[in-house]
Amino acid sequence: MSSLKFQHTHRAAGDVNEIEVIANTEKAAEGTADSNPIILPGITVVDFGYLMDILYNGQFKAPPYPLGQLIAVLSLGARFDMTKAKDWAVYHLNTRIDVHPAQMLELAQSYNVNKWVEPAFRCLIQHRLSSLDTTNTMRLGLRRFAGLAKLRELIFNTRLSLAFSGNQFIANNTLCHDSNQCRRNWETIY
Repeated sequence: MSSLKFQHTHRAAGDVNEIEVIANTEKAAEGTADSNPIILPGITVVDFGYLMDILYNGQFKAPPYPLGQLIAVLSLGARFDMTKAKDWAVYHLNTRIDVHPAQMLELAQSYNVNKWVEPAFRCLIQHRLSSLDTTNTMRLGLRRFAGLAKLRELIFNTRLSLAFSGNQFIANNTLCHDSNQCRRNWETIY
């Protein structure tokens, strides 16, 4: 007995998404035999293995976990609405110091981790835009890079305008009792 199978395809020519109807003469359902596995489009065997490793062995393995594993679990947790897996990945990614803020911003947007947006932007504002390598510039994308550039310019202009009127501002501060202390406060604040 044959059945119809609907398959979502993506064709490069014209960039059109289509659904094709394909005659399926196989009797066995997906996943019922090694010769007929369940296909999860867009998921690699390695990434799925990382997720299974956490689900079945997570409590037995001590951190640190590989960055690729954390990102894979975050991605699959978000994709399959597995809140605990996603939260686990977010928790462990928060402890990493080797993740560039541009990558954190990209992950925040991709997987809806809003608490990473502000800290990532704050960190990026502290550095010159010219210090970003190509990979991290691409991660930011044009809109975020332009927004970051505008924000840095706004901060620079605000600091510049305060520099011309800053003496009155700092002199009226109760923490400023002499010129050296005012200068240190100025450098700390601005």
